[in-house]
Amino acid sequence: MKNLLIPLLLLLFTCNNSLNAQSDFIWEPIGLTLTGNNVYQGVEAYYRLTECNGEYSIILKFVNTNNQKIRLEWEDAIFTNNQEWVTNINDSGEKSLTIYPNSEISCSCSQPIEELFVKIREFIPDVEDFFKYRTVSFKIDFIEE
Repeated sequence: MKNLLIPLLLLLFTCNNSLNAQSDFIWEPIGLTLTGNNVYQGVEAYYRLTECNGEYSIILKFVNTNNQKIRLEWEDAIFTNNQEWVTNINDSGEKSLTIYPNSEISCSCSQPIEELFVKIREFIPDVEDFFKYRTVSFKIDFIEE
């Protein structure tokens, strides 16, 4: 029995570490509607908190499930652990992005896209105060071609 216990504990420890290492790749839904749904008019929205070059950032991902090109407009906001909404201290304002039909767009630390890359320090001084990301004034325009 003791011979089985050590390999079992080793396997559990390895699986737990693997899950923790992958947690950086989990996409969290962005509430686009009043009810908190992350799907609105055929657009899905997600964010991921990550560390890029020693700095905590948020990476956004939008999925257009429509058969039509769209233009998104929004402003970034962070909800803190103190239950406060915080907007960008640099007041960078509204962002916009065009997405082709039936496609998704995101970025990475090595290939950031300005509209999809949000630096935590531009909102709050300490990442420990971060609770979740949301968009403000989210708008979708369908583009006729």
